[in-house]
Amino acid sequence: MLNEFCTKLDLCASARHSRNKIDYTYNFAMKRFNSLDHFIMSSVLIDSAVGDLRLQHDADNLSDHDPIFIGLSLSSNIYAMSDKIHHAKVAWHKCTDADLTAYGNFLSVFLRDVHLPC
Repeated sequence: MLNEFCTKLDLCASARHSRNKIDYTYNFAMKRFNSLDHFIMSSVLIDSAVGDLRLQHDADNLSDHDPIFIGLSLSSNIYAMSDKIHHAKVAWHKCTDADLTAYGNFLSVFLRDVHLPC
């Protein structure tokens, strides 16, 4: 099912990468060992960006799953930040009746100057 899912979406499991040196990710009472844990990513990313793929077997780890580490080499563009640009807006809730009347008169003047094609 996982292979079918990955094929449909052009994804690849890290276990299939040529740099994969992971022997197992899960153990049951140090008797049964399986690779259950994976990174799944686009095939383009796994082909071009994976630099390191390793596992850490640590006796202090109380889980039966061991952590997988992946190193990616990704380029990124850095964009300069600028100050926020303030655009004045009407605070309608602060307008008085006189403000609303003046605004209505202002719109009426401009609407008289609009000429619609016939």
